[in-house]
Amino acid sequence: RAVDGAIMVATEPLITIVAACVMLRERLRPAQVGALLLALTGACVLSDLTWAKLVSLTDGRMIGNAIFIGCLFSDAMYSTLSKPVLDRRSPLIFITLAMCVGVVLLFAWNMVFGDPARLAGLTPLLERGDWRDWAAVFFLGPICSFAGYLYWMHVLRVTPLSVMALTLYVQPLLGIVWGSLLLGEAITISTFAGGALILTAVWLGSRPARPLS
Repeated sequence: RAVDGAIMVATEPLITIVAACVMLRERLRPAQVGALLLALTGACVLSDLTWAKLVSLTDGRMIGNAIFIGCLFSDAMYSTLSKPVLDRRSPLIFITLAMCVGVVLLFAWNMVFGDPARLAGLTPLLERGDWRDWAAVFFLGPICSFAGYLYWMHVLRVTPLSVMALTLYVQPLLGIVWGSLLLGEAITISTFAGGALILTAVWLGSRPARPLS
């Protein structure tokens, strides 16, 4: 669900801390380890996870949310690895190359594991796509992905990554609103409970360490 994704994306600042620890060989503080476990618990509550769903591995919502969290780790690594590169390269060159590599890999994946006759989804779009389909592609591609990430990279050159990650806190709020209004997704008790656990975990894990007295 869009609402689930919008709430779980708030864990990216916490995941970014983990990525930075992995790449920079820093140690996670006990509070950050606890925050990770709390965030994972929140994601389980948000997904209405039960033991039966976990054992069967057939619940689409659970699997989708697990994939989404995996993508957040990938995105956090992307930002962490990008920071030193942007000190030597233009953001426009960097994001253009990254987008081209992503398009080629995604196209190849869809050609191999999908229907080659669909040309990775291009054939039905060209044959039956109306203005709404083209508007969605244009909005998600050139505007949200290319222009959005280009702006992110420009700001990342002069702003600490930890500060940039905090801007993601606005996404859960807007995601719940748009998911409910545009897609009719239900806002349940588990939505609020899981969201509260996740945001609490992010707050606990993102706090600076207290100096030793």
